[in-house]
Amino acid sequence: MDRITLKNYRCFGSEEQSARLAPLTLLVGPNSTGKTSFLALIRALWDVAFREVVPNFREEPYDLGSWEDIVYDPGGRREDRVTYFCAGIEERRLFGDSDDTINFAATLENWQTAPYPTVRAYSYNGVGIEFQSTETRNGEWFRYRVGGGTWESFGPEVVMHQSSGLVTIDSVSRLPPQMFSSDSDTVQRFFNLLRFQTRYAPRPFAGAPMRSRPRR
Repeated sequence: MDRITLKNYRCFGSEEQSARLAPLTLLVGPNSTGKTSFLALIRALWDVAFREVVPNFREEPYDLGSWEDIVYDPGGRREDRVTYFCAGIEERRLFGDSDDTINFAATLENWQTAPYPTVRAYSYNGVGIEFQSTETRNGEWFRYRVGGGTWESFGPEVVMHQSSGLVTIDSVSRLPPQMFSSDSDTVQRFFNLLRFQTRYAPRPFAGAPMRSRPRR
């Protein structure tokens, strides 16, 4: 992962923020400044994007609590509380002789006191695929766009589902290529990149925070 974006998440506020990730990135700061929240988000976001599962923000070694603990709280009246948070990944991957970048963004909302991905969106080289949850959370619609074209939508009956109700990239990639566009080579490469990520890319390791008493 090369960049993480987030909005309405924990202590990070209602303005979209981003962090560039280098080969070695250190998070340093006092307690309650968001270090653990950031690490937990990386793993959860990866799970949504490439494991294609509903993220668990209470999985060890982190426990961020329920929805009310995870979504940003601006204070004030209850009716002014935010109802969603957003996060995204910019992932650069060497694939064959090419250096490709995949962008992923998710919107998560409250479902039975836990965050649920109601929108998952992937983009690559002018190709965009977006999955949208149904109101009952028992299936998803997906839509796609190639280049500057219009969005084309398909209902839950078109694709297979996991037990979580999330549509898999693999199931969509098995649909006829001509269904997407005349630029089948770009679409096929996009699917190849995503399938590689979902099958072979390792899940981020999550370690507990290190607490120390540094001396000057």
